[in-house]
Amino acid sequence: MPELFRLFTLLRNRRLSGEQLETLQNSRLRSMIHHACTTVPYYRDLFASAGIAPGDINTTADLHLIPVTTKEDLRSAGLERILSSGTAPSSCLKIPTSGSTGKPFLTYLSRDDWQSRRLVEFRTLLAIGFRPRDRLAVLGPARRHERRLHQRLGLYDSINISPTLPPDEQLRLIRDFQPTILWVYPTVLKALLQRIDYRLSLFARPRILVSSAEAFDHAMAKHLRADLDLALFDFYGSNELGRIAAECPAHGGLHVNADHLVLECLDDGHAAAPGLPGSAVITTLNAFAMPYIRYHLGDVCTVLGTNCSCGCALPLIDHPRGRKTDVIRLPSGDTRSPWGVDYILREVEGLDQFRLIQEDLHHFRLLTVFRTPPRPIGISSIRSRLLEYLSEPVDLKVLVVDSIQQEHSKFRAFVSNISDSGNTNT
Repeated sequence: MPELFRLFTLLRNRRLSGEQLETLQNSRLRSMIHHACTTVPYYRDLFASAGIAPGDINTTADLHLIPVTTKEDLRSAGLERILSSGTAPSSCLKIPTSGSTGKPFLTYLSRDDWQSRRLVEFRTLLAIGFRPRDRLAVLGPARRHERRLHQRLGLYDSINISPTLPPDEQLRLIRDFQPTILWVYPTVLKALLQRIDYRLSLFARPRILVSSAEAFDHAMAKHLRADLDLALFDFYGSNELGRIAAECPAHGGLHVNADHLVLECLDDGHAAAPGLPGSAVITTLNAFAMPYIRYHLGDVCTVLGTNCSCGCALPLIDHPRGRKTDVIRLPSGDTRSPWGVDYILREVEGLDQFRLIQEDLHHFRLLTVFRTPPRPIGISSIRSRLLEYLSEPVDLKVLVVDSIQQEHSKFRAFVSNISDSGNTNT
């Protein structure tokens, strides 16, 4: 389907009534269920083991018949059983999961899947006021940025700034690009702000700040608003699933992209009542190479069950909870974001899981679980790369263990044992 037509359709969907959205969502759900059960061995066997057929799932109200799938279920099944038949892995875009779980995992997207995801993202930005002459800087995801024709013409220009870059280089890129919209992972931005006394205006004066991937620090928001006249927006998504929900200018909650996916909030296996928190379970509607059907994401979400004053009928959720990440603190008083650690470790071959523990300002432990015993040179390389990222003389021990205990409802890949009580900037 031509890209412009897809974008037009997505923009039109934001103007549908609640009843029209429900009809569209159920139609796409039936198509996805049929596709998954006929082309993906994992889901075909899952349905058979549950004693259900694709035809039993006609609306979102029927989803409870399908067992919930976890990331570990998909990892254990193996790539050949979770990809749609006829999908060549080499032709897919491979998206690694974020570091919040400490367990690397790849999502495979066809060109059409990726286009759908990218356009939903673009629609989300348009809804908060992304204008043709705006400049968008994304500070957090370490991904390659390809400048498309419209960007080379100066329309909807954007840049990606990797958290693995030295902080001074990140600040230089922000200053040189002069973004009007800044999209950040909060801990990445916090690490920079603490270097410049929270005076972002010294480097750039964006009018919009978007946060995603983690809970935004209210104290940091207060500092930013004291420095700049900023409109703050919260986006919610995951690397596996794309943009799940996003705040609009009415700030009445986050609109779920119900034409792109189905979000369930479960409490003890049942749908949580509006206004009560539940565990997020997602079914994708536009990911055909590697579908996710009732995928347990692990975040805590609350369906609001109210209408937004902006007039858009996409359903609302409250700001998600469960992804707040600590900042790495260094002996000099400088800070680093844990996301930089994630981007380094996700490239390590055979690494199954990790957790970085900061005991105090000078001492760190990295716990690693490998599928096969790593070579000593590999462990040495991990240690060297992390020390280079931290860039200060600290003691870092890299330990290979059999397993890492899960102490929270969602596994934490970074744990800080340093108290925040003495920090005047947060």
